[in-house]
Amino acid sequence: MNSNNRTLLMTLFTVCAFTLQPAVAQSPPDAKLTVGSAVPETLANVDVADSAALKKAGATKMSVFFVEGSDGSDSKIAFLLGTKSGKIVWKAPLPLAQEINRAKTDVICRKGQIHVISQFPGCAAFVNQIFSWDGAKATLVKTISGDPSQDEVNALTALAAKGSRAQLDAWEEKEHNVMYPGNYVNSDNLEKLLKGGQAAAQALDKAGKPALAAARLELCFDASQDLVELACGSSDETKTPAKWIGAWQAECIDMPAAKWTPMFKDYAQYLEKCGKKKQAQSVLAALSKVSDRI
Repeated sequence: MNSNNRTLLMTLFTVCAFTLQPAVAQSPPDAKLTVGSAVPETLANVDVADSAALKKAGATKMSVFFVEGSDGSDSKIAFLLGTKSGKIVWKAPLPLAQEINRAKTDVICRKGQIHVISQFPGCAAFVNQIFSWDGAKATLVKTISGDPSQDEVNALTALAAKGSRAQLDAWEEKEHNVMYPGNYVNSDNLEKLLKGGQAAAQALDKAGKPALAAARLELCFDASQDLVELACGSSDETKTPAKWIGAWQAECIDMPAAKWTPMFKDYAQYLEKCGKKKQAQSVLAALSKVSDRI
């Protein structure tokens, strides 16, 4: 056998050796959830709270087992388990519409339906997947999602651009809470709020209504202070315009002066136009004190 044939034979042998390796069988995701086996003691198995109204088909308790992905991540695969005396009596697929965060998921029965409520990592956003249960099959009824912290930001942003003083006062009278405030109360969202009020004020001034334009910016600035206080707490400063500047320069925000200087100048101009010269001068004087940051 010459060297070329020997090389070809060795190559074919190597390819066959790799090709003929037996495939590794993948276990089904519910392999450990066999009827009669012990209920898995893991955070992935979540009891259905308040499940008295649900049909249990011989079980005394119900739980949902969330299957993790092959890499340990969350997945959309889940099973509803009926258990009794620590053993699995039956299991049924729970057809999740989207992935959940197993670390922050609750399962509860409300009005005969199963609610799988999950909060996403690092924010207040959640998804509530609601299922009907007939004793044998779980069917997805609807999915509700939301983000209460973002709702607070959106409410103030809308008030800054279009809201009335009465509406802002009503908002301030209520209790508000923002989870993970650093992800919601930041320079970008503050700038968006201020620009909305600025655009509305400019339109009023263009329509020959400088007094309304000034009032719009005042309301906008107050709303911006409310936004900052959701994360940074209330300021000791109560006088305008110092309280607004103090909010924008709060350590948790520290918005560059160049971001708010143009609208502050607009505000002084509107005040000047409607005869409030002394107030306009105080605004410009406050602005000059931070000019080194512009």
